[in-house]
Amino acid sequence: MSNVAAIGPVSVNYFIMEQLECPRTHVEPTYTPSAPVQLVHRLCPHHNVVQRFAVEQKDSLDDHLDALTRKLAEKEGKLRISKSKIRETQNEIDNLHAIDHHVRQKYRDVMESLRSDLLNNETECKRIQDQIEWVSHRRAELHDEVRRGQKLYGEATLKLANNLASLQKMRELKVTDKPFTRGSNESLVQRKEVHIPNACSVASTMMKSNPSTPEPFPHFNM
Repeated sequence: MSNVAAIGPVSVNYFIMEQLECPRTHVEPTYTPSAPVQLVHRLCPHHNVVQRFAVEQKDSLDDHLDALTRKLAEKEGKLRISKSKIRETQNEIDNLHAIDHHVRQKYRDVMESLRSDLLNNETECKRIQDQIEWVSHRRAELHDEVRRGQKLYGEATLKLANNLASLQKMRELKVTDKPFTRGSNESLVQRKEVHIPNACSVASTMMKSNPSTPEPFPHFNM
């Protein structure tokens, strides 16, 4: 009878283990009434964690099953919390990616706008430089024309002075050689005067119009 009493809890253990479907479970039976029945159970076979529970009577199996159920519920709760944290972390990562994409797009738009402004400024600077070069060249041409006009004016003035001097000498010679008559005086009055060119008419030359310049330069300060 003692052997039957010892075998009874062992069969109950096998039945419970089969219902739980726990892998790698075996029972070490002892047929001594005083020795407790040892239940070897691997809760985590991947990490080789072994937990042993001593079973002395039939009622202790229900307590053990309740303890395992509570632990399972606790683990499932922690698992749900971990999954929730993983989802939250993934959402934060997705939000960061979206923010990063938005920032990159905004940065790209700003860079394109700056490049466009830079090209426009370079074009405008090139156009202004061309106008400055044309004005400088035209100014040099005007200086040359003014110097040429002044030279011509000086030559004309010198020539006129020489002509006047020669005419004065001829007049003095005629006055000393011949008596004064009215006809000779009228001939001197009717003689055409020499036209002296004006410096303003020489300096005021027409400016050449530049095709690339939208507006002419009506007044130019020397």
